[in-house]
Amino acid sequence: MDIYDAATYFDQLAVTDAYSGAALFNAQLDLHDAAERDSMTGWRRSCSAAAVTMPARRVVAIGGQAYLAGNRTPDFLGGVKIREHLLLHPADGLYSRGWAKAFLEDDEDNLTDAYGALAIRKEVKEEGQSSQTFNLYNVYVATTETVYRDQLLLDANGVYFRVQNVERQTGGLKTLYVSELEAAPIFEVTYIPAGAYDAATDTVTAGTQDAVQALYERYQTNYRYTRWAAEKFRNGDVVLTVNATDIAAPEPNDRFSVAGEGFRVLERQSDGHGCWELHLRPAAFNLVVET
Repeated sequence: MDIYDAATYFDQLAVTDAYSGAALFNAQLDLHDAAERDSMTGWRRSCSAAAVTMPARRVVAIGGQAYLAGNRTPDFLGGVKIREHLLLHPADGLYSRGWAKAFLEDDEDNLTDAYGALAIRKEVKEEGQSSQTFNLYNVYVATTETVYRDQLLLDANGVYFRVQNVERQTGGLKTLYVSELEAAPIFEVTYIPAGAYDAATDTVTAGTQDAVQALYERYQTNYRYTRWAAEKFRNGDVVLTVNATDIAAPEPNDRFSVAGEGFRVLERQSDGHGCWELHLRPAAFNLVVET
């Protein structure tokens, strides 16, 4: 019996496109034994087949499990390619990604779902730039996925992440370096323009308040200085992202009531995608209802 035919006989696992369900090829599932510098060798697998058909978005399904498809390497015998091996990384499930505006508006048309896999990078207090307040992760996705720095990710459990960097990984995958946001970071806040604040009595008149949806973040997950003389971030400051259609032009010393706490605006900057990112500092004030 020809060796090629004997090997092909054992290709009995059906491999399908994880997104469409379309049949791709039959294969055998192998242990992935290549040394990868990202230390994920023991978790990954590979499949081998006489001929591998790569789906457009590079995610396959075997036995109901979705796998990110990485590098494809051939085996040769006598100068002829006889088999191909495909690196597989098991996916956790679908992640939604997009700019803050789409999440604030719950605009599914501008959100994209893609399979991804989460891996801890540094836990709380382990990495200097984390400022000891949040966890950092890698989220592996297929190289075909277009993801940008500062976009948001949402996993199937309702956990939000901000993309800090996008890297190409050994093994033929794309790695998103992400920081975990607060639980349920999108909620309604109260906006009060500075003109409604009475410094003499330290009161803010509630008659001018406006309830808007906002994305709440610790400043360590999302900060940039708009100018040299800008107020520097310090402990207790937060970044609030609001839709520019909700607040046309927030100004310094405008006030926000966020989950019962008072803040004042120090700086504003556009995120370039229809939202304002506001640097806020705690500022106690009394909210008085007009009669």
